[in-house]
Amino acid sequence: MRASNLTSQRIEVHTYRAPISRPYRHRTRASGTMTTHEDVPTATNYLTPMRTMEDLQTAERVRDAVVLLNYDLPPHALSLWMSCSYRVCADGGANRVQDLRAAYDAVTKELNYTGDDVFKHPHRIVGDMDSVWGSVASLYRDNEAYGCMLDDQSDDQDSTDFVKCLRAIVKHKPEVKRVFTLGALGGRLDHILYNMKTLFDFPELEIVLIGDHSMARAVPAGETIIKRDTRYELMHCGLVPLQGDARVSTVGLKWDLNDEVMSFNAGGLISTSNQFIEDEVVIRTDVPLLFTASPSMPL
Repeated sequence: MRASNLTSQRIEVHTYRAPISRPYRHRTRASGTMTTHEDVPTATNYLTPMRTMEDLQTAERVRDAVVLLNYDLPPHALSLWMSCSYRVCADGGANRVQDLRAAYDAVTKELNYTGDDVFKHPHRIVGDMDSVWGSVASLYRDNEAYGCMLDDQSDDQDSTDFVKCLRAIVKHKPEVKRVFTLGALGGRLDHILYNMKTLFDFPELEIVLIGDHSMARAVPAGETIIKRDTRYELMHCGLVPLQGDARVSTVGLKWDLNDEVMSFNAGGLISTSNQFIEDEVVIRTDVPLLFTASPSMPL
């Protein structure tokens, strides 16, 4: 579907179709200068349910965290939970750890796994503690062997539990650069909208919101290059100007934008039901955008 109206700066994010362990070059241009540094890869294959620990190098796992929200788990939740080096539950999200444990037990039984029990528990439960079950809170409070910290922030009612989790990650695990958020695109609409808004509140983090059939992340102002995962025949995608009117150009989409103004206001232009027609898509925008993607087949 054609888009709906748009504004321009420059940052490149390269993602690779090969294993997610490959790095990309992150280049920032400002006032005619350019700086480069290595960063963790950001790839559309975070939609892949088979993403396992073996896909990641140790150095990259250290820079990945996962936040578990209190909503139904997407199909690939277990592999992400086991892959990331830092695991945080948003309040009642800790109740979902039992579901992950059940999935882990089922997988290891099916594979006739006989090694040591390596299921990974959360490092931290963060929130106002109004939805975590008492039995779950007691489990982690009373068993130091799990190494889980309960971070009661009930005195802060001006931020969501998800935001509290992100603040905790920044404070206690500053080496983390990417945060996968499980269950972020399901449930109440006001929660989903706030989760999307939160993408833009932590520019130092690459936050990926993950639901059953789609993902969402922020595209920064500048130039962004996204390489799709070619294991999927097509990738449906969208660009939404949640941060104000943006002037946008794209290359590689079925309905490209050509220096057009996108706007979330009445009568404005947004890009929905768009599709990759090239393996590599270039997005140029002067205002950060919300980027969404879904594989053409179910996860």
